[in-house]
Amino acid sequence: NRIDEMRENEKKIARIAGIPYIEVEHKMMEKNKRLIDFIRQSNYAKRMNYNSYLSLFRLFILWLMWFTASLCGYAIDLNSSRISGNLFINQALFSILIAASKIAMVVYDTVNKNFNRRKLHQYAQLAVCICFLTLTILVYFQYQGIAILVINLIGTVFIEYTWDACYLCAVESMPTSMRASSLGSCSFIARIGALLSPTIFFLSTIWPPSAYLTVVIVGMISFTSSCLFLVETKNVHLDRVDEESISDHDQQVPMVSRKH
Repeated sequence: NRIDEMRENEKKIARIAGIPYIEVEHKMMEKNKRLIDFIRQSNYAKRMNYNSYLSLFRLFILWLMWFTASLCGYAIDLNSSRISGNLFINQALFSILIAASKIAMVVYDTVNKNFNRRKLHQYAQLAVCICFLTLTILVYFQYQGIAILVINLIGTVFIEYTWDACYLCAVESMPTSMRASSLGSCSFIARIGALLSPTIFFLSTIWPPSAYLTVVIVGMISFTSSCLFLVETKNVHLDRVDEESISDHDQQVPMVSRKH
């Protein structure tokens, strides 16, 4: 039957990975829950347990992170057309540096076992704020040198690192039953940030440093909330994110059907 097939596949995977096969009892799988189900559940206090409130609060922090990354990323992309120099060379530099930074991050995360998700987001977000605060000051004093491009490159790389943290935290901090809907809602919030980014670009036509200053202000809000409330999720077992939560028995189904 299907369970026997699953066990055989697990043995093959263990053999390929070069590790001994240990048979484990798989936990019950919950039906996927939509975000609206949790919102409706709040109308019934007796059914809304602590883990549900915790999941919603974590989701709110994730929304803020995704909104910030999207707003800042798209705003800086739009504003990059105003950087002095050849536009195509500048964009090529952005692309090359971002690609190289992804490889560097994978290597560093592999080597440094103490580098976790909180550090990834907070260090990157703090670096973003420092870079664009510096740009705010330089643009305010009408500086037009090569430093504008260099700091933009560095700041954009760290914005990309905040994106990495957003995806990792969204997947690893939400329970299995609402992981898909949570990612969908985070993506929706990010699109709102992207839609608002042209407004920041327009404001920079009125006062040139405004785009960079907005990135700093929004980034500091995200950085503060991350320091206070973002949970650490590195090496978390995705099946056990909600291990302590109380689930209704009628919402549980076997992961593999026992029917022939």
